[in-house]
Amino acid sequence: MSVPSIKIPLETGGRPPRWALGTVLAVAAYTPFALAEDAAPQAGASNAQLEEVLVTAERRESKLQDTPIAVSVIDGGEIQRERLVNLGEIAAKAPSITFNQVNHSESFISIRGTTIGNDAAGIDQGVSVFVDEVPTTGFGDDSPDLYDLQSVEVLRGPQGTLFGRNVTGGAVLIRTAPPSFTESGRVTATYGSDNLMEVQGFDTGPLVDNVLAGKLSADVRRRDDFLTNLTLHDKTYGENLGSFRGQLLWTPSSQIRVLLGGDYLDDASAGKTQWLVGNFQPSLFPTLSYSPDNTNQGSNARTDKKVGGLLTHVDWQLPIATLTSITGYRKVDEHVHFSTSGDPFNSIISDPVIHDNQISEELRIASPAGQRLRWVGGLFYLHADRAYLQTVSYDAVPGTRLNALAQFGVPSLARFLSPYVNQANQHVAVDSKAAFGETTVEMISGLKMTVGARYANESKSGHTEISDTSVQNPALSSGPYSKSWTALTPKALLSYEPVSDVMMYLSATKGFESGGYDTNGTTNAELASAYNPEYVWSYEGGFKTALLDKRLQINLAVYDAEYKDLQTRNFDPISGNIIAGNAAKARVRGGELEVEMLPIDWLTLGFSYSYTDAKYRSYLIPNAPPAPPTDNSGHTIPFTPHNAANVRAETHFAASGGAGRIRIGADVTYRSAIEFDDANDTPRFIVAKSAYRGVLNAHATWSSADDRSDVTIWSKNLTDKRAIINNADLSNFFDTFAEYNKGGYVSIDNWNDPRTVGIGLTRRF
Repeated sequence: MSVPSIKIPLETGGRPPRWALGTVLAVAAYTPFALAEDAAPQAGASNAQLEEVLVTAERRESKLQDTPIAVSVIDGGEIQRERLVNLGEIAAKAPSITFNQVNHSESFISIRGTTIGNDAAGIDQGVSVFVDEVPTTGFGDDSPDLYDLQSVEVLRGPQGTLFGRNVTGGAVLIRTAPPSFTESGRVTATYGSDNLMEVQGFDTGPLVDNVLAGKLSADVRRRDDFLTNLTLHDKTYGENLGSFRGQLLWTPSSQIRVLLGGDYLDDASAGKTQWLVGNFQPSLFPTLSYSPDNTNQGSNARTDKKVGGLLTHVDWQLPIATLTSITGYRKVDEHVHFSTSGDPFNSIISDPVIHDNQISEELRIASPAGQRLRWVGGLFYLHADRAYLQTVSYDAVPGTRLNALAQFGVPSLARFLSPYVNQANQHVAVDSKAAFGETTVEMISGLKMTVGARYANESKSGHTEISDTSVQNPALSSGPYSKSWTALTPKALLSYEPVSDVMMYLSATKGFESGGYDTNGTTNAELASAYNPEYVWSYEGGFKTALLDKRLQINLAVYDAEYKDLQTRNFDPISGNIIAGNAAKARVRGGELEVEMLPIDWLTLGFSYSYTDAKYRSYLIPNAPPAPPTDNSGHTIPFTPHNAANVRAETHFAASGGAGRIRIGADVTYRSAIEFDDANDTPRFIVAKSAYRGVLNAHATWSSADDRSDVTIWSKNLTDKRAIINNADLSNFFDTFAEYNKGGYVSIDNWNDPRTVGIGLTRRF
């Protein structure tokens, strides 16, 4: 059976495709007529409406359509029905977000062009993930299992006046389902491709009537190794993990609500697998395969990752406000082994070890919703101890270009003449303090003004030691070093509701991300030198509508983000490390459109689209004299597609004879090609393979008449469309000089997952 696909051309240039512009213009042109039609619905029309969505983007519950922030929401029901298991599958549905999970232990998130990719202990990311309002520790803690959730919210743009943590690009808010005073539970057993076996479940109910409720939930998943290793003649890249969560809800009075929780994840999956992609067959590596179904690595990856956390969330209803305290603790212990070079001879083997401990406290007070004068304010503190030990073993194959350069006259590469081991050990302590708040006043009916600010002080201190077993490089030891940064980041916003269910807004917001310390440097002074903090002014305008008697929702946002000292990360093909730096100026402009429609009672349609123009405006990288600086000005920011779209549909109807209900749905994702480095010099045949050309997911669910049993058949990437999601040039470890002079190129890459299918059985009790 062939699977039909919709051909949507996604351009890789700097302009949106005509179909996207046409869609936006059609929506804008249609809105006045839809408003008029909505004002006078015809007699006998159906009462069916799109479900009302509640969000916590403003730190209190509000309707999505009334919230003047660019935010996307995936609710827990959709996550369960479609078996969304990680944030990458969330990112496919939400505009302007890229989730780059290169392995189970390493994931990076970009929203609206924020750069990604460095895992050093002294570095923060431009996007923060919050689980039940507690910030995670970073790239090793940014991909929790998605099970038993209320919702996932993706907030785009700086959010500093509402959050204590730095969020220049945006925030991802994961809300778990809390304990209930109504006894209930659910168990889902799943079987799928490559002997995928998963059991998810929860049990919740009262422990003391109307006073204390508890909940236990778990997710255990195993999948056989399914990727063929041609070198070792076996398989790799399976899954083996389990995560657990326990919560207590205590309500000693109607004014006090206390949530206590703990979570734990144990992941022993195959870890970071490297693929190779090239445009020729190297003479020194005559058996390489460039297929996404095979790997050539001489050592399979291993992961031992343990992540845990504790939570105390207290809400106290005062006569004029709600006082909230959120205390969180996060801990990450991770040992990973993988072949960085991905070749049969293990030219580069990495063995990173991560130990992170973090405690955070937020004290917040917020006025009730629905008043003419609303306000929220808070204090935030975070202390983190981060340790990262990166052990890398090098053994360049004789005859390769790198080995030849080391042998014939490049002193800095002489260490590659024989195998050696390099260790970079970094310990960094982070202290972040902030005061934040904003006030909204309704000046006249429907017109509201919001002003706010955040004052932040962030300091980092630590030490770095680097050593290797070659005789060419001296051992380095730098520390203790320390530096602190302060910033005041304001916000101003106007929103207007001319009629019911139509809201327009304009905002200007400043964002801040502190500087940090990298592990790359050739002197002690370089190791102790911090790169600069990042600042952004984000200007945004948008409208949100609920039309046709709430059967059609249209949300549109356009923005211009002007960055100063945008933090950058670049891969060094010699050391195999990511190097941090700053681009003096960058600009990210774009638009985002989300449409939900219920054209007939049994059919729901959805569409999301983002156009992003992300460019470095001024970006010079100094080189050793007399060489001129490298100029990346005008280049596209990596991992930021110009165009991305997701089209979805779901039909839902009663089965014949009263035998329950049926849902059948699918969504297809398109994404234009991306750049992989600041120089934008990745060969075009690699860049072309990064486009998503119709990644199709599908699901069908039968639910019993009493809603106690479900049977779901699902498929991910049904069309088996493969795309490169990460790339790094390692040609000098593979080619000879003759092959290099002919344009030979070999890189290590990561691909999106292949087709998987499965069936899930759910029982509620």
